[in-house]
Amino acid sequence: MAEADFLAGRNLNSVKSFFIRSAPFGGSYALLGGITAALRQIHDMRFDTPDVQDGLREMGYKETFISWLELKQKLQLRVYAGYEGDFFVANEPIITVEGLLPDIRFAEGIITEAVNFASLSMTKWY
Repeated sequence: MAEADFLAGRNLNSVKSFFIRSAPFGGSYALLGGITAALRQIHDMRFDTPDVQDGLREMGYKETFISWLELKQKLQLRVYAGYEGDFFVANEPIITVEGLLPDIRFAEGIITEAVNFASLSMTKWY
């Protein structure tokens, strides 16, 4: 999606919020887990190394997109989130990300992967 947004000219400042539709296990709340890992991955993600660029080429990304990522070097985002272990309820944003739409698309995958299972597990164990 990041490449599609870039190629379509949707390189706009955007905001995305993450929330749950209902609390797990029939409860009324959940606990935030995995946010530290997500923030570390977002911070450490780099596009200016030859290995990353070669990998993107092998996956079929267009050269214009890879060149744009190389110039960016890394994701440029603002992430607003609770702390690890914070309580949150359904339909209320727990994480909000601001930045260019392609950057948000990258962060969306990272956040979803890092936070979903960790929050579910942390809620169950509490």
